[in-house]
Amino acid sequence: MPAAHQFKIISRYTRFMSDIGLDRVYACFRDLRTEPELENACGHSERFYSAEPFYTFFRSLDKVKKLPRIELVKRSGIERPYCYQILNGRKRRPGRDKIIRLCLSAGLSIEETNRALCLCGEAVLYPRVRRDAILVYTFSHHYSVNETMELLDRLGEEVLA
Repeated sequence: MPAAHQFKIISRYTRFMSDIGLDRVYACFRDLRTEPELENACGHSERFYSAEPFYTFFRSLDKVKKLPRIELVKRSGIERPYCYQILNGRKRRPGRDKIIRLCLSAGLSIEETNRALCLCGEAVLYPRVRRDAILVYTFSHHYSVNETMELLDRLGEEVLA
């Protein structure tokens, strides 16, 4: 797909997210009257805010279990010793881009990637941020790390560190 067409799709999606506005979300939370209603509205609070370490979550995923570690390291483009430190839990906060690289390499969904980012204390992919909108697009279309980096570069965004 040509870069100009990809940029149009991403721009349209970013405008759509801007049009939705957070006012409607905030209005929903203002209408909540009790803590159980809040818990129900949050729905996935335990799932996204648990104290589970990133490496246990990541290694427990079926897609990751099926992929040999050496293949995961190779696909991610992260230096082998550093990648093994992340996967073994010795590197507790690997950084947002490294997590994204690992998640792309394993073929994880956006939801699984956002969970991994939360567990490391990093910002989730937020489609109103242009670079994140591009990353959401690449996850949705199952891009590899290299394809993602090429697209980010073509569209003038910072490549994954």
